[in-house]
Amino acid sequence: MTKQPDYKKAKAIIDVGSVYIDIDNVNDREEFFQTILNALALADKVTGEPWKLFKTAPKDGRQFYVRESYLIPFKWKPYKPNSQQFKRGIKGRWQQMNEYGGWDNATRTPDEWCDNEEFKAQKEIEDDQR
Repeated sequence: MTKQPDYKKAKAIIDVGSVYIDIDNVNDREEFFQTILNALALADKVTGEPWKLFKTAPKDGRQFYVRESYLIPFKWKPYKPNSQQFKRGIKGRWQQMNEYGGWDNATRTPDEWCDNEEFKAQKEIEDDQR
């Protein structure tokens, strides 16, 4: 019969990018591995690349950033159901923030986008590392 390890004495150190987590003093095998999985999920969320392909950008009207030679706030603006565009099957259009804080229809679709919250979290991490 194999002796069960004492998880009170077990240790794990997770060092992923800017995330360092020291795990010790857990009660049992399940808690030990669940703590590791939670830590890895957190590390992935914090150190993961926030920029995604533009074809996956949300079309629910919320604002997000796109990366060109500089950052541009972007959003999807749906057409009203009784508009001519909507009746022709065009559901909406991409808009970008102009220099006055208003919104203009975008002339092209960018390659990448990043959610506001992810962008802010990534910026805070980068600022902390400086």
